[in-house]
Amino acid sequence: MQRNGHRSASRTLSDAQLRELTGVICRIEELFKLPIDIEWARVDDRLDLLQTRPITSDVPLPPEMITQPVERRRLYADAALSKGLTTNAPILPLGLDNMKSLFSAILELWSAR
Repeated sequence: MQRNGHRSASRTLSDAQLRELTGVICRIEELFKLPIDIEWARVDDRLDLLQTRPITSDVPLPPEMITQPVERRRLYADAALSKGLTTNAPILPLGLDNMKSLFSAILELWSAR
């Protein structure tokens, strides 16, 4: 199928299709009792679930990393995601302290240039 022109302004799913997909996702999360990542597809008018798995990167932030609404926003980089390092568990406080020291030193070097 050939398509001409930009479709950035057009919607991929109708309101009814969005409601159907959202309902299915909510039922699956309720069944498994945890947030999930779902791959899905639509073929004609049929919704197909391709696969589902737990979201492993859903690690709650420590309170000191959460910017309050009235505070200036802080940017945090997830080194694990940006460099391919993966973990299936939260990083321990000692590991966070080590990474903070490392990244602070790197930023200091970069800002000195």
